[in-house]
Amino acid sequence: MRNLYLISKEDLKNLVKNPMWLFYGTVFPILLVVILGFLGKESYGGDVTAYDYYGITLIIYAILTSGMTSANAFMEVAIRKPNMRIIYAPGDAKAIYLSKIFSSFVFSSGCHLF
Repeated sequence: MRNLYLISKEDLKNLVKNPMWLFYGTVFPILLVVILGFLGKESYGGDVTAYDYYGITLIIYAILTSGMTSANAFMEVAIRKPNMRIIYAPGDAKAIYLSKIFSSFVFSSGCHLF
């Protein structure tokens, strides 16, 4: 359990250090909704506005971004060598995969809650 915590902490640090993942997780969805909502504000009638429509599509975007974040946590170029070192170290292999999934979940949740 200690290995799971230590590896998760390092993976979370690596995800937070990458400015593009922070941009794609926080700023880009906000810009996407604001710009597309402004451009299409008169297109959807009175009951459903463009902001409602793009708010729903933001949920789909969040799901897809979370999947890319998970893939990034496993095989990003900057952390590939440390990951290989962890894989060949003695210990439980399940802790490695669980830590990657857990840190990706925490990072994605934090970005989407922001």
